[in-house]
Parts: sequence; C-alpha cells; structure tokens
Amino acid sequence: MALRADRSIGDQGEQQAVALLVERGYLAELFGNRNNPIYDIQVGGRGPFRISVKTSRTKQQVCLGKLNSVKQLAHGDFVFAFMPAIGTSQIDFDAGSFRLLIIPAEQAREDTLELLNSYCQRKGFDAETFSSYLLVKKKHDVWDRWSEFENAWQFLPEFK
Repeated sequence: MALRADRSIGDQGEQQAVALLVERGYLAELFGNRNNPIYDIQVGGRGPFRISVKTSRTKQQVCLGKLNSVKQLAHGDFVFAFMPAIGTSQIDFDAGSFRLLIIPAEQAREDTLELLNSYCQRKGFDAETFSSYLLVKKKHDVWDRWSEFENAWQFLPEFK
C-alpha cells in the first residue's frame, strides 16, 4: 500500500484504533492536543481510560518513546501497538493487514524499564540519563509475553 501522503503512519494508527474501538461500542476520541506526549485517545463511558498508540510501518517492534513518557504510562490505561501482519513487509490499514497488540500500559512500562535497566547495566550507562527512544523488539525476552496481547480486547474494561 502506498501510504497516504497527507497523513503519517502514526496518524493512520490512531484513526484505526479509534475506528476499532467505536466498532466495538466504545466512546473513543483523539485528544484535542496533538502534542500530548503519552496518550492519543480518550475512551469514555463507564471506567474511562486512555490509549497510547504506537505504529511500526515495517518491523515487529514497539517504540514506546523516551524514558519520561514511558514512566508516565499508568495503571488502567493501554498501549495499542500496530505493526505489519506476520509474513508481510509493510503495514496496510486499508487492506486490514496489520497486527495489533493491546498491552496494559502498566505492563508496558514495567517491562520496558526492566529492559532499559538490564541494557544500561550491561553497557555501564545510567538508566536515568538514557536519552534515546525505547524500543521493544522481537529479540527481547518480553516479546513472547507481549505476543499474548495480540488482539487482546478482553483486557479492556467493559463498555456499558
């Protein structure tokens, strides 16, 4: 698929997430502040929660942002991680060819900080001053656990 020139892949992921949520009966809308560094979607109704949408165009990975953003992922919220469907080279929202992990935000935060601390210990860096984007890749130990979150709609609060 040729990606729409007028929208970035991240914007497409956010729109897809809202559409999937609405399709399942949730009241979902993008935050008005497009510069919100952590969350992209507010889901209303009984037990409101927020979603951080992460989209990878070509790889099986989740880029969670910088350390400060990862630390703010909160209990009760979620990370929606879109990536190419297994066996494809590029995500294609128009054809419905994508993989979606629905990761509880608290789990994403804890696992990512654990990976960062382990990496920094091995390299002799101070984790608190780490300034790169934090990626969770297929090669990391937590990936098997995260794979269990594929299409894990059952983790979202019920809508009423």
